[in-house]
Amino acid sequence: MGATTVSHDSAVNYEPEASTLPVPSRNALKRKLKEEKFAAAKAERKALQKERDKAKKQRKREQYQQQTLDGSEVATEDPLRKKIKPEEQTPSTLRIAIDADFEGSDEKGNPFMSEKEFLSCARQIGRCYAENRRAKIPVVLSVCGLGDKMKTALTKFQPEWNRWKLEMNSANVVDAFTSTVAAVDSEIITTDEKIAEEKTLNEITLVNASKTKKNDIVYLTADSKTILTDLDESKVYVIGGIVDRNRYKGLCLDRANEMGIFTAQLPIGEYIQMASRK
Repeated sequence: MGATTVSHDSAVNYEPEASTLPVPSRNALKRKLKEEKFAAAKAERKALQKERDKAKKQRKREQYQQQTLDGSEVATEDPLRKKIKPEEQTPSTLRIAIDADFEGSDEKGNPFMSEKEFLSCARQIGRCYAENRRAKIPVVLSVCGLGDKMKTALTKFQPEWNRWKLEMNSANVVDAFTSTVAAVDSEIITTDEKIAEEKTLNEITLVNASKTKKNDIVYLTADSKTILTDLDESKVYVIGGIVDRNRYKGLCLDRANEMGIFTAQLPIGEYIQMASRK
């Protein structure tokens, strides 16, 4: 057999193959660098946003508190406060009545409250209602002596106030809780549909009236000499629904004395330092 020879001219030329991966463009490189930088700053950005949210909530809360104090437009409830579910509440049988019967005038003919003060009082009633609804231990809250001026103020503050699940009565505090005749004749405003399905509007007030004696009503006023140390759930505690900027010292005390009911003051001074009318 003859030997096989391979000429140099036919030798195989081994050259490296070109890469099949695409070369990233300049824009792609810039975009990738930007994404990496964005990801690296994620933790810092998250912390910064958290601080911004915290500051925003604080501003809203301060604004809400200031509006509540000066009587300007506010929401019925604090929007930042966590709502409590009904099953998380333990209702109390303690009765608190707001006496809104201050549409008259003093001995000089000056009205007890101006239109602005009526509006401020209406807002405070709304605040009481809202706080009680979301309280862990809500009380039995009602409003007595409701007149046309207060209704107008309530409408300006909250047009749908008559939908509140709250008993509101045009009779004075004594008649509303003790006189069955006055309870039938007085105007009853309530919208608690669950209760209304079982009892008529007059019957709701008659339930209170049939179980309450005159000496079970206590008017809370800072002018009373009696310090209230314990709350009795068999009593009705009355709060004067008046914004007078301390013009009428002794007004609620005099009213209670005229009605022949007990008075007392809360021991606020023992726990809170505040300006006093005394």
